[in-house]
Amino acid sequence: MHMDLFEKRIKEEREALDRIEQVDEAKLWRNINGALHDSAHKKSYRFLQWYAAAASLLLLVAFGWLMYQQGISDGGAAVASQGLKPNTNVASSVLPPEMLQQEKKYQMAVAKKKAALQLDQISKEDFKDIFTELKVLDEIHQEFRNDLPDLSNDEKIIKVLKKYYERKLRILDHLNKEIEKKSRHEKRNQQKVL
Repeated sequence: MHMDLFEKRIKEEREALDRIEQVDEAKLWRNINGALHDSAHKKSYRFLQWYAAAASLLLLVAFGWLMYQQGISDGGAAVASQGLKPNTNVASSVLPPEMLQQEKKYQMAVAKKKAALQLDQISKEDFKDIFTELKVLDEIHQEFRNDLPDLSNDEKIIKVLKKYYERKLRILDHLNKEIEKKSRHEKRNQQKVL
């Protein structure tokens, strides 16, 4: 029954259905050109974003490399060799006593890691990315220490200092793993030669 009604309706409207609708070609092309233009604009904008990000990264790496070339070493050794002292008086006057104790513990942990790694005997060229990362982290930390007198939120200061030491310890752990990996690789190569 429904089919009969449907077929009857199709037969009645057959002439209207068979008629071809006229398309406004000019309007169609305007829409296509507009969509193409928008797409090209979005792609160029995306390209500019990537270009800016790459340029920023390149600038950061170049700055790290420049600092490396100038002999700024990890942990403030270059500062000490030039007769300068890190700005610890500022920290002791601004930080709460419990954070000073916590910071000493972190500093001891970092010193133990460095001693275990024997950083002065490691070729910085073999692990230059890691050493660059350490230098950038130390530079940012030094800027933070210089800004301590201007900061007022003790909780935020403590968070930043903890984060710094935790990151530094993670980077040193990563360096240790990379040294071990390189050592294993060299041993395998020596065994293959023999």
